[in-house]
Amino acid sequence: MLERARTAAEDGVIISPGKPEGWLLLGRIARKQGDDVAALAAMNNAVELAPDRLVPRLARAELLAIAGQPQAALDALDLDERIFGQTLPISLLRVQSLVAIGRHDDAIALFKKCQQEAPKNQKVRRMATLLERAGL
Repeated sequence: MLERARTAAEDGVIISPGKPEGWLLLGRIARKQGDDVAALAAMNNAVELAPDRLVPRLARAELLAIAGQPQAALDALDLDERIFGQTLPISLLRVQSLVAIGRHDDAIALFKKCQQEAPKNQKVRRMATLLERAGL
């Protein structure tokens, strides 16, 4: 099923190469298939096509964090924050990346700010569970 979805997404970006949504979809599918190189290339295309949109930028930073490049994710998030300001999605992804590079105290401090800002947010609660499971 993923292979068919990827083929369709690849066809989509050939037909409409200027649409960041197609590249974003292709990147997500490639990531699910474990093809981080193709996923990152597709995410980079999405960001290039829509540099003023947060969603493709967050998807790329998340991919970097998941693919074992948490410092690169933090660097990307620094730029995103300069462009868009401090947002909850950026902060939560920053928490994840900080944990990945072993900066647990910084991650917990930032997460506490996220909890204060949006204690009932589903993503905040999910991160709380993940941090608890990690013993943090």
